[in-house]
Amino acid sequence: MKPKTLSDTWNRIIQLNDNFFPGWRNEELIYWTNALAGEVGELCNTAKHIRGGGTHKISGPTLRRKERKEIADTFIYLALLCESEGIMMEDFIKEVEKVNRLNIRRMKGRQ
Repeated sequence: MKPKTLSDTWNRIIQLNDNFFPGWRNEELIYWTNALAGEVGELCNTAKHIRGGGTHKISGPTLRRKERKEIADTFIYLALLCESEGIMMEDFIKEVEKVNRLNIRRMKGRQ
């Protein structure tokens, strides 16, 4: 079954971890922040290759697939970090919207 909404996707991430990694919510914050940083690092490395850097030659569709995978992995770990800290998706979205409104006001103040 293909998820249809962000909420469906978020819930499937949580369900997978509940099914296969009992006790995952008990991990300390440092575990989740390091896991998230690791995924962001892999995304940064992919971005370096997209710009032509590094010693591994990857290009075209293969590189773009890797980019999408690393972005997805980053999202997965962000969802797990939130849930492990008791931040439900709805609360996360509200906080993102709050920060976005603040950023909009800041940027309008620069005009």
